[in-house]
Amino acid sequence: VEVVGLAQQGISSCGDRPALPMLDDQSGVAYVEVERDRFAAILAHVIHNAQEATGLDGRVIVRTRVVDGQLVIEVEDDGEGMDDEFIREKLFRPFFSTKASKGMGIGAFQVREFARAAGGNVEVTSTLAHGTCFRVILPLARRAVPNAAAAETNSTQDLETRK
Repeated sequence: VEVVGLAQQGISSCGDRPALPMLDDQSGVAYVEVERDRFAAILAHVIHNAQEATGLDGRVIVRTRVVDGQLVIEVEDDGEGMDDEFIREKLFRPFFSTKASKGMGIGAFQVREFARAAGGNVEVTSTLAHGTCFRVILPLARRAVPNAAAAETNSTQDLETRK
């Protein structure tokens, strides 16, 4: 699955809510080996949660980058934030929700289980009254994906061979 296009799809699916997310792509062309529709739903969930945590004029940034052979997708907001105890004890507990009747309490748990099943993980950093950064870390796909420079070099070599 190509990541930036999927991140853009997740942002588009949340575009009708306040705190319109912005994409900060630092990964270039990156691929991960995951089920596309489930990954899209996971990203949309994390983005939607960030939007809910911010005010009407809040900020949500979806950042993609590659670090040490892994894809890192960060969804960062300037919302209410969470304390360390909540993150450690409750955030990933299934069927626990702070949203009363609006949530089932399985979203963060599902995100973490999705990442772990793909060989990755989830990290969360947060400061009360300042916001949260939710990181989904996944291994890059093993298959080589040609970059533009390599493709151009191969095309030039093919043309010279034919001459």
